[in-house]
This record gives sequence, structure tokens and C-alpha cells, in this order.
Amino acid sequence: MSILKVLIVDDEPGIRSGTHRILGNFKVDYPFMDEHIEFEILEAATGEEAMIIVEEKFPDIVLLDNKLPGAQGIEVLEFIRKKQLDIVVVMITSYASLELAVKATRDVLMISSPNLLHRKNFVRLLKISPNIFS
Repeated sequence: MSILKVLIVDDEPGIRSGTHRILGNFKVDYPFMDEHIEFEILEAATGEEAMIIVEEKFPDIVLLDNKLPGAQGIEVLEFIRKKQLDIVVVMITSYASLELAVKATRDVLMISSPNLLHRKNFVRLLKISPNIFS
């Protein structure tokens, strides 16, 4: 069994707890995989909190809202890039703009509505992101 650390960064407690509940009981197990994958969930309500957790806990995946109090999600993304950390970042925002999309498009998956992060859609995300498992 492998454990991937997932950092959920959102200022809305309901989004964090809902995503935590979904992923906390979720396992990825496909016939072509040598072992199944489970998730350890980490949470941050601000960009500053997220950057501290990234440095201390080294998550494998960051689910990142852009509109946050203090440091914005794009700043967290730039922090991860500058550190050259091997982290898959999924930016989730309902306030997407062309400028934000251009800034975020390198090495990030952008989801324009939190409603898309439903369990079945997260499974699809994992299927199209095989580098998460390598």
C-alpha cells in the first residue's frame, strides 16, 4: 500500500471537510497497479498555512483554491514552482480569469468550479494524471 499526501487549501471549512471526507475513505486500486493507494489528508485555510505545510510535510498533491485570505493560490503555486518541488497541483476556483489561467497553466490542472471535484470526477482526474503514481 502507498500513501499519497493530499493538501486541501481552501478558506471555506465546508469545502475542506467535504473533500477530506471523500478522500479519507477513498482508495485507488487498479489491476495494473502493484499496490493500492490511499490518501493522507492535510488541510490549510490560508496561503501562508499552505506554504508552511508544503515545506514541512511535502504533500504529493495540492488541491488549491485561488481566492484565499492573505496569500492567494497563485502565490502558493509560484512558491511550489520556485522550490522546484515534485507536487501535482490542481487549482480549483470559481473566479477564473484569462490572466490567472495563463499564469497557472504550466504544470497545473485548473478546475473552474468546485462542483467538478465530485468523487467520480476525482477518479477521472486520477486516471488522466498517471504521473501522480510514478
